[in-house]
Amino acid sequence: VVPREIGRHGPEKMAALQAQAIAARTYTVSHLGARRERGFDLFASVMDQVYKGADGEDPRCNEAVDSTAGLVLRHADEEIEAYYSACCGGVSSAIEEVWARGGRPYLAVANDVPDDGSAAYCAESAHFHWRETWTIGQLEDIVAETLPEYLDWLAESPQRQAWAGPVFTPRSGASNARRPGRVWNLEITDRTTSGRVAALEISTDAGVYTVRGDRTRWVLRPVSGHPFIMRSALFDLELERDGTRLTRVATRGRGYGHGIGLCQTGALARAARGQTFAEILAHYYPGARLMAAGAGGAP
Repeated sequence: VVPREIGRHGPEKMAALQAQAIAARTYTVSHLGARRERGFDLFASVMDQVYKGADGEDPRCNEAVDSTAGLVLRHADEEIEAYYSACCGGVSSAIEEVWARGGRPYLAVANDVPDDGSAAYCAESAHFHWRETWTIGQLEDIVAETLPEYLDWLAESPQRQAWAGPVFTPRSGASNARRPGRVWNLEITDRTTSGRVAALEISTDAGVYTVRGDRTRWVLRPVSGHPFIMRSALFDLELERDGTRLTRVATRGRGYGHGIGLCQTGALARAARGQTFAEILAHYYPGARLMAAGAGGAP
């Protein structure tokens, strides 16, 4: 998992590879049995953790795994949910503000910048700043698929529905939520503590849809399909009109991924500046303790 998730790097970034190894190990242990009814524990993809088999191994990453053998992160006598993402955009997310999940004290909002106030640790990432654009026709074609998919995703879980709250206000009694039609307007109506979009209103012929949290990335799917979903929910909107008609929509944002837990690009920069894997993990998972897997005390 380590080389596929954080990449292959030189010895000066070994601490980041070690931190990634511990986070990946912890994630695995905490998810054992989660998909028992399907006959496996984890997807070998971005659904969980990317793994491409032994042929994808890297000697330095193997060293990071071996040198941290058995170490996991624990909180309240159990392995933590050690989420991580490619680039947090300078500030990490609280899990309950992004997903339909309860809060975790070790997955909280934190600025990922040096004490001297200089550029964020992940500022050199190619995804630290990005922009996506859609013509109105392209956006209407995309949301014709993604808004009904969002409604289906919510319908799968009462917990998701409670988290999302009201999601569709019809324009008339004949409105069909599964047929959005023309897009009239987009507006960010709420943000999380970390500045990510907490609620996005999309006004259409059918009515007004309210998309919550990280699901904005699935609804505003990039035209190119690369990446498949929008890079981050840490974005601003840019709207162009011809009179009252919306003609073009753009998002200008920072970061890549959900921003929860360890920032991989930030961890690499921290390692290059001399931080140990313990120091890196203490920042990204505050309050979690390094321990032997399944143990009640520190090794």
